[in-house]
Amino acid sequence: MPAPGFCSVCSHEDALEINEKLILDRWSNRRTATHYGSSEPSMRRHKEHIPALLARVAKRENLAVAEEIVEEIKNLKEEARDILIEARDIANSELALKAMARIESQLELQSKVLQIIKTQPQINILSIPEVAQSIEVMGRALDPFPDAQIALAAALLEIEDGM
Repeated sequence: MPAPGFCSVCSHEDALEINEKLILDRWSNRRTATHYGSSEPSMRRHKEHIPALLARVAKRENLAVAEEIVEEIKNLKEEARDILIEARDIANSELALKAMARIESQLELQSKVLQIIKTQPQINILSIPEVAQSIEVMGRALDPFPDAQIALAAALLEIEDGM
């Protein structure tokens, strides 16, 4: 029997295709299970957490788009800086002022986009009392094993970074 929280469908080599059949093609749990060599209850349980999977994918895509926008803004800002340098070299104060205004507006836009990225929900698992208490208990139990304590701390940091 798999460990609690383990989803055999999520770990299936055809998981994406299974999701498509269940959601897009509206295959029944039974038909999908039979086709992919799984069980109907596994499909039912899997189907329950598909919305959470989709939400995580959407969040990643939104962050990726925001990061692309920031990169484009940086490129435009560099071009505006090049124009500013050129305008100063040829003593064209009107062009220099326009380039400075453009840089200012790009910095403002970049800060807005970065603020959107920063306002994505962050979950600190250590702020959950039960989790903090469990970690403390595990740490005490591992007192005689400093290498295991370090490995546990590293694994917990990985979990926190992934959330």
